[in-house]
Amino acid sequence: MNWVSQLLGFAGIAANVWIYQQKDRSKLLGCKLLSDVLWLLHYGTGGAYSAAAIALIGIARELVFLHWAKHETRSRAVLVLFLAASAGSAAITWRGAASLLPAA
Repeated sequence: MNWVSQLLGFAGIAANVWIYQQKDRSKLLGCKLLSDVLWLLHYGTGGAYSAAAIALIGIARELVFLHWAKHETRSRAVLVLFLAASAGSAAITWRGAASLLPAA
């Protein structure tokens, strides 16, 4: 693992700690979005593509939740979509049984 990947991992941990300091829902989701972007970059530079795929799904999830905060309409189909995307990412990035861990 290179130093850039480690630095991104430390930044991801700091962003995760910062999430718990937020009182407002939109700020919390914004910090979670930042955290997932940092983890995506960390896993991508480290070669952990299964975990990077899950972080990418998390980014999409936060963007949807930020959009939902502005609108009243919500659908349970979105939940099913994200669950299917998590299972699909494990299948696409399969490198052995350990590929199931990030999706779980």
